[in-house]
Amino acid sequence: MYSVVVIDTQLELPDVVMWNDGDSDNAPLEIRQADGHIGRWSFAGDAKLAEQLSDFAKKEDFENLSLQTYNNTLLLSQAMSEKSDANCPINPDIAVDLLMELKALETQISTFV
Repeated sequence: MYSVVVIDTQLELPDVVMWNDGDSDNAPLEIRQADGHIGRWSFAGDAKLAEQLSDFAKKEDFENLSLQTYNNTLLLSQAMSEKSDANCPINPDIAVDLLMELKALETQISTFV
């Protein structure tokens, strides 16, 4: 089971999937043949955007999430364990903070595409 937040960013984003190493057993096929590894994530897709997202994740302390961008969509996901009472859904404020960061970096990101 996963907690998921999806946002239409209204930005033209390069595609990247960043899968958290803590959930590697459930990684999608795309990640099993990853383009690289950064921080706590294996990633497939745009390395520059993966680096930007990783830097933001470290700053905002949400390194337990997996992230994906596709066209103008941002998806955040977090594995949930039915065995743990400590699991909480993703705080939507994290997604809003990340969206604001992406908008602030819009000029840099547009050079990635």
